[in-house]
Amino acid sequence: MANQIKIDPRSVKLDPSFGANGTLRLSKPGGMVTNAKKMISDQHGRILIAGTFKTQALEEYAIFRLTDRGEQDFAFGIAGVSVGSFKKNEDSRGNSVIITQDNKILLSGTSGDRRPGSGLSATVFIGGIACFDQNGVIDETFGTEKHKGHISLSITRSDDQKPIGQSHDGVSDPVAPVLSSVEKNKIVFTWMGAGQSTDSGAYLAYSVLGRRESNGTEDTSFQKKGHIYIRYVAEQSALITWVRGHLVEDEKIIVAGSITYDDAPARGYLSCYDISGKLDTAFGGGTQKDGFVLTPPLGEKTGGKIANILRHESTLLLVGNTDEKGVIAAFTLDGTVDQSFNRGELLYADLPGSKANVNWVDAASSDGGFLALGYMGPAELGDFVIARYLSSGALDTRFGDGQGWVFSTLGVELKAILVQRRTGGLPNRILVTGVVTKGEYAVVMAFIDVDE
Repeated sequence: MANQIKIDPRSVKLDPSFGANGTLRLSKPGGMVTNAKKMISDQHGRILIAGTFKTQALEEYAIFRLTDRGEQDFAFGIAGVSVGSFKKNEDSRGNSVIITQDNKILLSGTSGDRRPGSGLSATVFIGGIACFDQNGVIDETFGTEKHKGHISLSITRSDDQKPIGQSHDGVSDPVAPVLSSVEKNKIVFTWMGAGQSTDSGAYLAYSVLGRRESNGTEDTSFQKKGHIYIRYVAEQSALITWVRGHLVEDEKIIVAGSITYDDAPARGYLSCYDISGKLDTAFGGGTQKDGFVLTPPLGEKTGGKIANILRHESTLLLVGNTDEKGVIAAFTLDGTVDQSFNRGELLYADLPGSKANVNWVDAASSDGGFLALGYMGPAELGDFVIARYLSSGALDTRFGDGQGWVFSTLGVELKAILVQRRTGGLPNRILVTGVVTKGEYAVVMAFIDVDE
Protein backbone atom coordinates (compact mmCIF):
# COMPACT_ATOMS: atom_id res chain seq x y z
CA MET A 1 0.00 0.00 0.00
CA ALA A 2 1.04 3.60 -0.54
CA ASN A 3 1.43 4.31 3.17
CA GLN A 4 4.27 1.74 3.29
CA ILE A 5 6.56 4.16 1.43
CA LYS A 6 9.20 5.36 3.84
CA ILE A 7 10.77 8.80 3.68
CA ASP A 8 14.10 9.68 5.22
CA PRO A 9 13.12 12.04 8.08
CA ARG A 10 16.20 14.15 7.39
CA SER A 11 14.86 15.09 3.98
CA VAL A 12 11.58 16.85 3.28
CA LYS A 13 8.49 16.49 5.44
CA LEU A 14 5.49 14.57 4.22
CA ASP A 15 2.28 16.54 4.67
CA PRO A 16 0.08 14.50 7.04
CA SER A 17 -3.00 16.47 5.91
CA PHE A 18 -2.73 14.91 2.44
CA GLY A 19 -4.04 11.40 1.80
CA ALA A 20 -2.74 8.76 4.22
CA ASN A 21 0.13 10.45 6.06
CA GLY A 22 1.22 12.33 2.95
CA THR A 23 0.68 9.71 0.24
CA LEU A 24 -2.23 8.61 -1.93
CA ARG A 25 -2.47 5.47 -4.01
CA LEU A 26 -4.52 6.26 -7.12
CA SER A 27 -7.18 3.61 -7.55
CA LYS A 28 -10.21 2.43 -9.48
CA PRO A 29 -12.07 -0.88 -9.05
CA GLY A 30 -11.50 -3.54 -11.71
CA GLY A 31 -7.84 -2.87 -12.44
CA MET A 32 -4.72 -0.96 -11.51
CA VAL A 33 -3.51 2.58 -12.12
CA THR A 34 -0.11 2.00 -13.71
CA ASN A 35 1.00 5.53 -14.52
CA ALA A 36 0.49 9.10 -13.33
CA LYS A 37 2.11 11.76 -15.46
CA LYS A 38 1.40 15.46 -15.80
CA MET A 39 -0.36 17.30 -12.95
CA ILE A 40 -2.06 20.70 -12.93
CA SER A 41 -4.01 22.67 -10.33
CA ASP A 42 -7.38 24.26 -11.10
CA GLN A 43 -8.72 27.58 -9.81
CA HIS A 44 -10.18 25.85 -6.72
CA GLY A 45 -6.89 24.23 -5.73
CA ARG A 46 -7.92 20.76 -6.88
CA ILE A 47 -5.35 18.62 -8.67
CA LEU A 48 -5.88 17.01 -12.09
CA ILE A 49 -3.62 14.10 -13.07
CA ALA A 50 -3.24 12.37 -16.44
CA GLY A 51 -2.48 8.67 -16.24
CA THR A 52 -3.19 5.11 -17.32
CA PHE A 53 -5.61 2.48 -15.97
CA LYS A 54 -4.96 -1.19 -16.79
CA THR A 55 -7.42 -4.09 -16.73
CA GLN A 56 -6.82 -7.67 -17.83
CA ALA A 57 -8.24 -6.83 -21.24
CA LEU A 58 -7.07 -3.31 -22.03
CA GLU A 59 -5.20 -0.17 -21.03
CA GLU A 60 -7.32 2.98 -20.80
CA TYR A 61 -6.45 6.63 -20.34
CA ALA A 62 -7.34 7.97 -16.91
CA ILE A 63 -7.88 11.47 -15.58
CA PHE A 64 -8.09 11.95 -11.81
CA ARG A 65 -9.16 14.89 -9.71
CA LEU A 66 -7.99 15.19 -6.12
CA THR A 67 -9.29 17.40 -3.35
CA ASP A 68 -7.00 19.57 -1.25
CA ARG A 69 -7.06 16.81 1.38
CA GLY A 70 -5.40 14.40 -1.03
CA GLU A 71 -8.47 12.29 -1.72
CA GLN A 72 -10.07 11.36 -5.02
CA ASP A 73 -12.86 13.86 -5.66
CA PHE A 74 -16.16 11.93 -5.80
CA ALA A 75 -17.80 14.88 -7.60
CA PHE A 76 -15.61 14.12 -10.62
CA GLY A 77 -16.24 11.20 -12.99
CA ILE A 78 -16.87 8.03 -11.02
CA ALA A 79 -15.21 8.13 -7.60
CA GLY A 80 -12.78 10.80 -8.76
CA VAL A 81 -11.65 9.33 -12.07
CA SER A 82 -12.75 9.13 -15.71
CA VAL A 83 -11.33 6.47 -18.03
CA GLY A 84 -11.71 5.66 -21.71
CA SER A 85 -10.00 5.04 -25.04
CA PHE A 86 -8.87 7.48 -27.71
CA LYS A 87 -9.58 4.78 -30.29
CA LYS A 88 -12.14 2.09 -29.61
CA ASN A 89 -10.82 -1.35 -28.63
CA GLU A 90 -7.19 -0.20 -28.52
CA ASP A 91 -4.89 0.42 -25.58
CA SER A 92 -4.76 4.10 -24.54
CA ARG A 93 -2.44 5.96 -22.20
CA GLY A 94 -2.90 9.45 -20.70
CA ASN A 95 -0.01 11.89 -20.86
CA SER A 96 -0.95 15.57 -20.56
CA VAL A 97 -3.87 17.60 -19.21
CA ILE A 98 -4.91 21.26 -19.50
CA ILE A 99 -7.92 23.43 -18.65
CA THR A 100 -9.09 25.67 -21.51
CA GLN A 101 -10.27 29.26 -21.19
CA ASP A 102 -13.90 28.07 -21.32
CA ASN A 103 -13.24 25.58 -18.48
CA LYS A 104 -13.14 22.43 -20.58
CA ILE A 105 -10.61 19.77 -19.55
CA LEU A 106 -8.45 18.28 -22.30
CA LEU A 107 -6.46 15.08 -21.90
CA SER A 108 -3.88 13.92 -24.44
CA GLY A 109 -2.09 10.63 -24.87
CA THR A 110 -1.50 7.73 -27.24
CA SER A 111 -3.39 4.69 -28.44
CA GLY A 112 -2.14 1.48 -30.01
CA ASP A 113 -2.67 -2.25 -29.70
CA ARG A 114 -0.02 -3.59 -27.32
CA ARG A 115 -1.80 -6.71 -26.08
CA PRO A 116 0.04 -10.08 -25.92
CA GLY A 117 1.24 -11.25 -29.30
CA SER A 118 1.23 -7.87 -31.01
CA GLY A 119 4.76 -6.84 -29.98
CA LEU A 120 5.70 -3.22 -29.43
CA SER A 121 7.72 -3.02 -32.65
CA ALA A 122 4.61 -4.04 -34.61
CA THR A 123 2.60 -1.16 -33.21
CA VAL A 124 2.25 2.38 -34.49
CA PHE A 125 1.10 4.59 -31.63
CA ILE A 126 -1.37 7.31 -32.55
CA GLY A 127 -1.83 10.55 -30.63
CA GLY A 128 -5.25 11.42 -29.26
CA ILE A 129 -7.15 14.11 -27.33
CA ALA A 130 -10.29 13.71 -25.21
CA CYS A 131 -12.48 16.53 -23.87
CA PHE A 132 -14.38 16.61 -20.57
CA ASP A 133 -16.61 19.03 -18.71
CA GLN A 134 -15.80 20.14 -15.17
CA ASN A 135 -17.53 17.05 -13.77
CA GLY A 136 -15.35 14.62 -15.71
CA VAL A 137 -18.06 13.78 -18.26
CA ILE A 138 -17.08 13.42 -21.92
CA ASP A 139 -18.03 16.51 -23.95
CA GLU A 140 -19.81 15.09 -27.01
CA THR A 141 -19.67 18.42 -28.84
CA PHE A 142 -15.92 17.82 -29.20
CA GLY A 143 -14.39 15.46 -31.72
CA THR A 144 -15.91 13.27 -34.39
CA GLU A 145 -19.36 11.81 -34.86
CA LYS A 146 -17.79 8.35 -34.97
CA HIS A 147 -16.16 8.70 -31.53
CA LYS A 148 -17.70 11.67 -29.75
CA GLY A 149 -15.51 13.54 -27.32
CA HIS A 150 -12.29 12.31 -28.96
CA ILE A 151 -9.99 13.12 -31.84
CA SER A 152 -7.07 11.27 -33.38
CA LEU A 153 -3.78 12.98 -34.20
CA SER A 154 -2.80 10.43 -36.83
CA ILE A 155 -0.62 12.26 -39.38
CA THR A 156 0.69 10.50 -42.49
CA ARG A 157 4.33 11.13 -43.30
CA SER A 158 6.08 10.02 -46.49
CA ASP A 159 9.16 12.21 -46.95
CA ASP A 160 12.85 11.39 -46.50
CA GLN A 161 13.11 11.60 -42.71
CA LYS A 162 15.91 9.27 -41.66
CA PRO A 163 14.92 5.91 -40.10
CA ILE A 164 15.68 5.18 -36.46
CA GLY A 165 15.85 1.41 -36.78
CA GLN A 166 13.43 -1.47 -36.88
CA SER A 167 11.54 -0.54 -33.72
CA HIS A 168 10.21 2.76 -32.48
CA ASP A 169 10.09 1.72 -28.83
CA GLY A 170 10.87 4.93 -26.96
CA VAL A 171 9.59 7.26 -29.67
CA SER A 172 5.83 7.74 -29.57
CA ASP A 173 5.06 6.49 -26.09
CA PRO A 174 7.24 8.76 -23.89
CA VAL A 175 6.65 11.78 -26.11
CA ALA A 176 2.89 11.58 -26.41
CA PRO A 177 1.06 14.82 -27.24
CA VAL A 178 1.65 17.78 -24.94
CA LEU A 179 -1.11 20.38 -24.86
CA SER A 180 -1.61 24.08 -24.23
CA SER A 181 -4.44 26.49 -24.99
CA VAL A 182 -4.17 29.77 -26.84
CA GLU A 183 -6.40 32.60 -28.07
CA LYS A 184 -10.07 31.81 -28.64
CA ASN A 185 -9.67 28.41 -26.98
CA LYS A 186 -7.68 26.95 -29.82
CA ILE A 187 -5.59 23.94 -28.90
CA VAL A 188 -1.85 23.82 -29.53
CA PHE A 189 -0.10 20.47 -29.38
CA THR A 190 3.35 19.03 -29.94
CA TRP A 191 4.05 15.36 -30.30
CA MET A 192 6.42 12.86 -31.82
CA GLY A 193 5.17 10.05 -33.98
CA ALA A 194 6.55 7.14 -35.91
CA GLY A 195 5.44 5.38 -39.05
CA GLN A 196 6.72 2.56 -41.22
CA SER A 197 8.41 3.38 -44.52
CA THR A 198 6.65 1.79 -47.49
CA ASP A 199 10.02 1.54 -49.25
CA SER A 200 12.44 0.14 -46.66
CA GLY A 201 10.13 -1.10 -43.91
CA ALA A 202 12.11 0.89 -41.34
CA TYR A 203 10.35 3.07 -38.81
CA LEU A 204 10.53 6.82 -39.31
CA ALA A 205 10.43 9.33 -36.47
CA TYR A 206 8.98 12.80 -36.87
CA SER A 207 8.01 15.74 -34.65
CA VAL A 208 4.87 17.81 -35.11
CA LEU A 209 3.54 21.19 -33.98
CA GLY A 210 -0.17 21.57 -34.61
CA ARG A 211 -3.24 23.58 -33.77
CA ARG A 212 -6.89 22.58 -33.54
CA GLU A 213 -10.13 24.49 -33.20
CA SER A 214 -11.86 24.41 -29.82
CA ASN A 215 -14.15 21.59 -31.03
CA GLY A 216 -11.20 19.47 -32.12
CA THR A 217 -11.37 20.03 -35.87
CA GLU A 218 -8.23 20.90 -37.82
CA ASP A 219 -7.37 24.60 -37.86
CA THR A 220 -6.54 25.18 -41.52
CA SER A 221 -5.44 28.76 -40.80
CA PHE A 222 -2.39 27.20 -39.15
CA GLN A 223 -0.12 26.61 -42.14
CA LYS A 224 -3.13 25.38 -44.18
CA LYS A 225 -2.93 21.78 -42.92
CA GLY A 226 -3.29 22.50 -39.21
CA HIS A 227 0.22 21.28 -38.43
CA ILE A 228 3.89 21.61 -39.37
CA TYR A 229 6.85 19.29 -39.02
CA ILE A 230 9.70 20.28 -36.73
CA ARG A 231 12.93 19.28 -38.37
CA TYR A 232 16.47 20.56 -38.05
CA VAL A 233 18.39 20.23 -41.32
CA ALA A 234 21.18 22.80 -41.03
CA GLU A 235 23.73 20.08 -40.24
CA GLN A 236 23.92 17.01 -42.43
CA SER A 237 24.83 14.72 -39.54
CA ALA A 238 21.65 15.63 -37.60
CA LEU A 239 19.59 12.46 -37.27
CA ILE A 240 16.34 13.03 -35.35
CA THR A 241 14.67 16.21 -34.12
CA TRP A 242 12.93 15.16 -30.90
CA VAL A 243 10.19 17.42 -29.55
CA ARG A 244 9.65 17.40 -25.78
CA GLY A 245 7.18 20.23 -25.21
CA HIS A 246 6.19 23.80 -25.90
CA LEU A 247 4.99 27.03 -24.32
CA VAL A 248 2.68 29.73 -25.63
CA GLU A 249 4.04 33.17 -24.75
CA ASP A 250 2.64 36.49 -26.03
CA GLU A 251 1.18 34.94 -29.20
CA LYS A 252 4.36 33.01 -29.84
CA ILE A 253 4.77 29.26 -29.67
CA ILE A 254 8.18 28.23 -28.32
CA VAL A 255 9.10 24.60 -28.94
CA ALA A 256 11.84 22.68 -27.13
CA GLY A 257 13.54 19.34 -27.55
CA SER A 258 16.74 17.59 -28.56
CA ILE A 259 18.66 16.95 -31.75
CA THR A 260 20.56 13.70 -32.02
CA TYR A 261 23.44 13.10 -34.40
CA ASP A 262 25.02 10.09 -36.04
CA ASP A 263 28.40 10.57 -34.41
CA ALA A 264 28.29 13.58 -32.10
CA PRO A 265 26.73 14.53 -28.73
CA ALA A 266 23.09 15.57 -28.72
CA ARG A 267 22.09 19.22 -28.29
CA GLY A 268 19.01 20.84 -26.87
CA TYR A 269 17.12 23.32 -29.00
CA LEU A 270 14.48 26.04 -29.00
CA SER A 271 12.51 27.17 -32.04
CA CYS A 272 9.82 29.83 -32.16
CA TYR A 273 6.72 30.18 -34.33
CA ASP A 274 4.10 32.88 -34.63
CA ILE A 275 0.47 32.13 -33.99
CA SER A 276 -0.05 31.04 -37.61
CA GLY A 277 2.80 28.53 -37.47
CA LYS A 278 5.42 30.58 -39.30
CA LEU A 279 8.99 30.16 -38.06
CA ASP A 280 10.36 33.27 -36.32
CA THR A 281 13.84 33.66 -37.79
CA ALA A 282 14.61 36.63 -35.48
CA PHE A 283 14.25 34.44 -32.38
CA GLY A 284 17.60 34.06 -30.67
CA GLY A 285 18.99 37.33 -31.96
CA GLY A 286 20.42 35.88 -35.14
CA THR A 287 22.42 33.16 -33.38
CA GLN A 288 20.21 30.34 -34.63
CA LYS A 289 20.82 27.79 -37.35
CA ASP A 290 17.91 27.00 -39.66
CA GLY A 291 15.66 28.86 -37.18
CA PHE A 292 16.84 26.75 -34.21
CA VAL A 293 18.66 28.02 -31.13
CA LEU A 294 21.01 25.28 -29.91
CA THR A 295 22.52 24.50 -26.52
CA PRO A 296 26.14 23.40 -26.21
CA PRO A 297 26.63 19.62 -26.57
CA LEU A 298 24.82 17.61 -23.87
CA GLY A 299 27.84 15.71 -22.61
CA GLU A 300 30.48 13.88 -24.58
CA LYS A 301 28.47 10.93 -25.95
CA THR A 302 25.37 10.67 -28.14
CA GLY A 303 22.68 9.83 -25.57
CA GLY A 304 21.82 13.22 -24.06
CA LYS A 305 18.25 14.54 -24.22
CA ILE A 306 15.99 17.33 -23.03
CA ALA A 307 13.11 16.13 -20.84
CA ASN A 308 11.05 19.29 -20.35
CA ILE A 309 10.74 23.03 -20.89
CA LEU A 310 9.79 25.30 -17.99
CA ARG A 311 9.19 29.02 -17.81
CA HIS A 312 10.50 30.38 -14.53
CA GLU A 313 9.93 34.11 -14.17
CA SER A 314 11.42 35.57 -17.38
CA THR A 315 13.68 32.59 -18.10
CA LEU A 316 13.14 29.55 -20.30
CA LEU A 317 14.71 26.46 -18.73
CA LEU A 318 15.52 23.33 -20.72
CA VAL A 319 15.76 20.49 -18.21
CA GLY A 320 17.35 17.23 -19.27
CA ASN A 321 20.33 14.91 -19.05
CA THR A 322 23.65 14.05 -20.61
CA ASP A 323 24.60 10.38 -20.89
CA GLU A 324 25.53 10.48 -17.22
CA LYS A 325 23.82 13.26 -15.26
CA GLY A 326 21.26 16.03 -15.21
CA VAL A 327 21.75 19.31 -17.05
CA ILE A 328 19.83 22.60 -17.31
CA ALA A 329 20.17 25.30 -19.96
CA ALA A 330 18.67 28.78 -19.58
CA PHE A 331 17.48 31.27 -22.20
CA THR A 332 15.66 34.58 -22.16
CA LEU A 333 12.18 34.87 -23.66
CA ASP A 334 13.69 36.13 -26.92
CA GLY A 335 15.87 33.04 -27.28
CA THR A 336 19.25 34.42 -26.26
CA VAL A 337 21.39 32.72 -23.64
CA ASP A 338 20.49 33.95 -20.14
CA GLN A 339 23.81 35.22 -18.83
CA SER A 340 22.35 35.76 -15.35
CA PHE A 341 21.86 31.98 -14.95
CA ASN A 342 25.07 30.09 -14.08
CA ARG A 343 27.11 32.67 -16.05
CA GLY A 344 25.38 31.59 -19.25
CA GLU A 345 26.78 28.06 -19.04
CA LEU A 346 25.09 24.68 -18.80
CA LEU A 347 24.24 23.79 -15.19
CA TYR A 348 25.08 20.18 -14.36
CA ALA A 349 23.53 18.20 -11.50
CA ASP A 350 26.73 18.14 -9.45
CA LEU A 351 25.02 18.08 -6.08
CA PRO A 352 27.37 18.44 -3.09
CA GLY A 353 27.68 15.19 -1.17
CA SER A 354 25.79 13.02 -3.69
CA LYS A 355 27.08 9.46 -3.89
CA ALA A 356 25.95 8.78 -7.47
CA ASN A 357 24.95 10.64 -10.60
CA VAL A 358 21.63 12.47 -10.54
CA ASN A 359 19.33 12.59 -13.59
CA TRP A 360 16.40 14.98 -13.98
CA VAL A 361 12.84 13.92 -14.80
CA ASP A 362 10.81 17.12 -14.38
CA ALA A 363 10.89 20.64 -12.93
CA ALA A 364 8.45 23.14 -11.44
CA SER A 365 8.56 26.83 -10.63
CA SER A 366 8.56 27.70 -6.93
CA ASP A 367 8.56 30.93 -4.94
CA GLY A 368 11.95 32.55 -5.40
CA GLY A 369 13.36 29.68 -7.41
CA PHE A 370 12.53 26.38 -9.06
CA LEU A 371 12.54 22.71 -8.13
CA ALA A 372 14.15 19.91 -10.13
CA LEU A 373 12.89 16.35 -9.64
CA GLY A 374 15.15 13.40 -10.38
CA TYR A 375 16.69 10.15 -9.29
CA MET A 376 20.11 9.12 -8.00
CA GLY A 377 21.78 6.09 -9.53
CA PRO A 378 19.79 3.63 -11.71
CA ALA A 379 16.24 4.80 -12.37
CA GLU A 380 14.74 1.43 -11.50
CA LEU A 381 15.90 1.78 -7.88
CA GLY A 382 13.61 4.77 -7.47
CA ASP A 383 15.94 6.84 -5.28
CA PHE A 384 14.30 10.22 -4.94
CA VAL A 385 16.00 13.62 -5.35
CA ILE A 386 14.55 17.14 -5.22
CA ALA A 387 16.85 20.13 -5.61
CA ARG A 388 15.81 23.74 -5.20
CA TYR A 389 17.68 26.31 -7.27
CA LEU A 390 17.62 30.07 -7.05
CA SER A 391 16.91 32.07 -10.20
CA SER A 392 20.67 32.50 -10.61
CA GLY A 393 21.20 28.74 -10.88
CA ALA A 394 22.79 28.47 -7.41
CA LEU A 395 21.43 25.83 -5.04
CA ASP A 396 19.08 27.29 -2.42
CA THR A 397 20.80 26.27 0.82
CA ARG A 398 17.67 27.12 2.85
CA PHE A 399 16.18 23.93 1.41
CA GLY A 400 16.92 20.51 2.85
CA ASP A 401 19.80 20.07 5.24
CA GLY A 402 21.67 23.18 4.14
CA GLN A 403 22.72 21.53 0.87
CA GLY A 404 19.90 22.76 -1.37
CA TRP A 405 18.71 19.26 -2.16
CA VAL A 406 17.12 16.26 -0.45
CA PHE A 407 17.26 12.51 -1.01
CA SER A 408 15.24 9.49 0.03
CA THR A 409 15.06 5.84 -0.96
CA LEU A 410 11.48 5.54 -2.14
CA GLY A 411 11.39 2.63 -4.55
CA VAL A 412 9.27 4.83 -6.82
CA GLU A 413 9.90 5.57 -10.50
CA LEU A 414 9.30 9.32 -10.60
CA LYS A 415 7.08 10.99 -13.18
CA ALA A 416 6.14 14.61 -12.41
CA ILE A 417 6.41 17.46 -9.91
CA LEU A 418 4.04 20.35 -9.15
CA VAL A 419 4.10 23.14 -6.57
CA GLN A 420 0.58 23.54 -5.20
CA ARG A 421 0.16 27.15 -4.10
CA ARG A 422 -2.35 27.36 -1.26
CA THR A 423 -4.18 30.23 0.41
CA GLY A 424 -5.39 30.99 3.92
CA GLY A 425 -1.95 30.85 5.47
CA LEU A 426 -1.45 27.19 4.53
CA PRO A 427 2.05 26.20 3.39
CA ASN A 428 2.59 25.36 -0.25
CA ARG A 429 3.01 21.72 -1.14
CA ILE A 430 5.42 19.90 -3.40
CA LEU A 431 3.42 17.18 -5.15
CA VAL A 432 5.23 14.30 -6.81
CA THR A 433 3.78 11.43 -8.85
CA GLY A 434 5.44 8.10 -9.47
CA VAL A 435 5.01 4.37 -9.91
CA VAL A 436 6.01 2.01 -7.10
CA THR A 437 8.60 -0.28 -8.68
CA LYS A 438 7.70 -3.42 -6.70
CA GLY A 439 3.98 -3.14 -7.32
CA GLU A 440 3.66 -1.08 -10.50
CA TYR A 441 0.92 1.10 -9.07
CA ALA A 442 0.77 4.89 -9.21
CA VAL A 443 1.02 7.14 -6.18
CA VAL A 444 0.98 10.84 -5.33
CA MET A 445 3.17 12.16 -2.52
CA ALA A 446 2.80 15.55 -0.86
CA PHE A 447 5.68 17.32 0.89
CA ILE A 448 5.50 20.54 2.86
CA ASP A 449 7.31 23.22 0.87
CA VAL A 450 9.21 24.96 3.64
CA ASP A 451 12.62 26.60 3.80
CA GLU A 452 14.82 24.58 6.12
